[in-house]
Amino acid sequence: MMKFNYELGLERSLPIAKERMSYAYHVREKPAKIFFGICLIIPIAGFIFSLSAKDYLFMIVHITLIILLLLMLLKLEVVLISTE
Repeated sequence: MMKFNYELGLERSLPIAKERMSYAYHVREKPAKIFFGICLIIPIAGFIFSLSAKDYLFMIVHITLIILLLLMLLKLEVVLISTE
């Protein structure tokens, strides 16, 4: 009966796993950035509109939305980099 060498199996499968993770990272990176970019357009447009209308409450709401979306994008970058 033949024994399986776990160390040898791990050495062979590790480069394959790294390659697959790298591929998954690149596949989901771009659509996520595009999505957040599109999501940022609306609050920026609302902020510009509120600036011209001098509606300060509306302006604060849009600044808050922009900050939250930028923080989510930053968090996404951290998650994607940590899974690389």
